[in-house]
Amino acid sequence: MNSTTSEQFHLYNINEDVLTVVNIATELNWVPIREQSISRILYLASVLYSFRFRNQDNPFVKDYHFSVDASGPFYSLIKNSLIFLEANDYIKRESKNEISLGINNTINLNKLPNHETKAKWLRSIFYIIGVYGESKIYEFIIRDPQYQQNLNSNTLKDINIGPNNETVATLSTFKEAFEEELKEEAEQIDDKEYLELYFEYLFSKIIKGDVQL
Repeated sequence: MNSTTSEQFHLYNINEDVLTVVNIATELNWVPIREQSISRILYLASVLYSFRFRNQDNPFVKDYHFSVDASGPFYSLIKNSLIFLEANDYIKRESKNEISLGINNTINLNKLPNHETKAKWLRSIFYIIGVYGESKIYEFIIRDPQYQQNLNSNTLKDINIGPNNETVATLSTFKEAFEEELKEEAEQIDDKEYLELYFEYLFSKIIKGDVQL
C-alpha cells in the first residue's frame, strides 16, 4: 500500500469516527460541537482505550498520529476529514469552529469495520466528560510527560497513544488498588460506570495529594 492509498484508508476511518462523534453529540444535545472538542474526544478515546483494555488491540492507534500545540492535540487528517464531510453535506459549520450534522446524514455507519466497538467506547467518553467536564478530564490526560515535552519544545513528534503511553502508565498505577476496592464488581460493571468510578477514585487521590496535576 503506497503512502497516498494508506492516507486515504486512514482518512476513511477517521471520517467514520468524526461523524460518529457528531452523531453522538447530536443525540446528547451537545451541538453544535466545537472542532477542538472533536479532536480532544478522539484523543481521549485513543489514550483511555489502552488503559481500559490493556490486553486488547486499540482500534484507534493505527489511524491517529496526534501532535500537540497550545490548543491541544491535533492531527491533520481530522482537519481533512472535517473538510470532506462538510463538502459532502455530512456536517455543517454553525460558525468557524462549531460543527453540527448536515443534511446528508443518513450514512449507515453500522456497516463499517469496528464501528460498534468504537461507537460504544466513544459514548463512554462522552459520558465521563458529561460527569466531570471536558476540562477536568482533559487536564489530567495532558499531564502525560511526552505531551508536555512536545508542547514545551514545540515539536511535531507524534504522541504515543498506545499501551506504553505515560498517561496510561500513571492511570494504571492506581488501577490495581482501585479494582481491589471494587472486588468482583470490577468485572461486572460496564465501561461508563468503570470510568466514572475510576476517575472519582483518582480525583479523591488528587485532593489528598497522592497524585499531582
